[in-house]
Amino acid sequence: MKKWTRLGAAILTLTLCLVFGGLLLNCMKSMEERAYDLSLIWAGEAMPEGWAYDQKGWTVFTQEGEAVTELAPDGFGGFDRLTEPGQTFYFSRVLSEEVDSPTLRLDTGNSAVTVFLDGAVLYTDCPELDNRIGDLHLPMLEWCREEPVLVTLPRNYQGKTLTIAQSTDPSGSEQAEPTMTVWPCAVTLYCGYAYESELVAESFQAAVPAALFFAAMVLLLALFAAQTFRGKPDLGTLCGALLAFFWLARQLDLSLFPNVPLGPLPVDVAGLARELSFTLLLVFLASRMTGWRRVVICFCAGVQGAAVAVNVAMQMMERLTLDLALAVPAISLAGLAAALICLTANGRLAAWISILIISREFIISGFRLVAADNRVVIAANYWGKFKTTFQIIMVCLMIVNIESLNMLTQIIMWIAVILTIVSLIDYIVKNKGVLFDGKI
Repeated sequence: MKKWTRLGAAILTLTLCLVFGGLLLNCMKSMEERAYDLSLIWAGEAMPEGWAYDQKGWTVFTQEGEAVTELAPDGFGGFDRLTEPGQTFYFSRVLSEEVDSPTLRLDTGNSAVTVFLDGAVLYTDCPELDNRIGDLHLPMLEWCREEPVLVTLPRNYQGKTLTIAQSTDPSGSEQAEPTMTVWPCAVTLYCGYAYESELVAESFQAAVPAALFFAAMVLLLALFAAQTFRGKPDLGTLCGALLAFFWLARQLDLSLFPNVPLGPLPVDVAGLARELSFTLLLVFLASRMTGWRRVVICFCAGVQGAAVAVNVAMQMMERLTLDLALAVPAISLAGLAAALICLTANGRLAAWISILIISREFIISGFRLVAADNRVVIAANYWGKFKTTFQIIMVCLMIVNIESLNMLTQIIMWIAVILTIVSLIDYIVKNKGVLFDGKI
């Protein structure tokens, strides 16, 4: 009975983690900024070179009651055969384009418009009129709009018929007589929430990791304080708290410090926090090892710490070279590889997982070396950040080796493996141009 209870609790925990994790990942992804120009005429006054007429699925017509008269295109975005000056005309098409947060932008000038979707009114300049297709007689506006009309479409807009009613000038102008040719206004379908969505996604990308690191730091410091009061302080707990602090500092430097007027800092805080976290990880690992393994890990930690110190000194003296900047992450990679190899030697980590993680790091390092030779910087994306976070948590849990946390350790390990593969594929797909063209 206890076995089934534990299994049910583990499945419930994993399901809740996946659901809420998926929701957070969805919030961290911005909407795609996509736009479709559905206009029948070119933008601007002069016809662009190479412009060709495309009706783009529109049907332009007049309608009085049930009587429909289709207008004839003149090949330049205009349509003829109005029966009388000032007659309201319609242009209609089925919407098949897909965008997030669908929004219509109409450049109408001084023409009044009414927008229908499958016959239902979405927008009108004249709410006092009988806004039904075939019964509209829209007047011209007494002013010229300086801003376009924005109309939000429902999410299930695809496959529905968009119809726009537009007024025409019955009196012409001072320079011209009334014309029987009409010009449908410019129409653009685009993602109306793209900018705000990107701001929300960037906020979540900064806040979620920072909150996790802060919570881990507070819990580990509280645990270390409790251990100290009992007279049994654990160096590994303190290393874990400092590790969480360094990653919190790195996250704040990447997201908050660029927007805070602190002035130019003499060192790269994000890079320093990342490298020191690897040093702490090696110290933590050495505290749990014995014999020759402890000697090897202590040596790696010493080399890593010395490299970080030299890196900081060179930055402060503004003598940092490209070779040194690339050497420090390589030493960190060697430290991570040493930790994984020791865990594999102790039988706590499968060999193929160590090979996968180390191979991924070497491949990405190769990409960055090639990019650096071409003066191209490959920035880390959030897949890589999540991968690193879960790998560090996995290594720490395996070093501590607490039996009651075995289930959690296995879950973290598989998440780290999946993120390692996903981040590798993402890097290769997005940066393959570095190998072939020398640019992203």
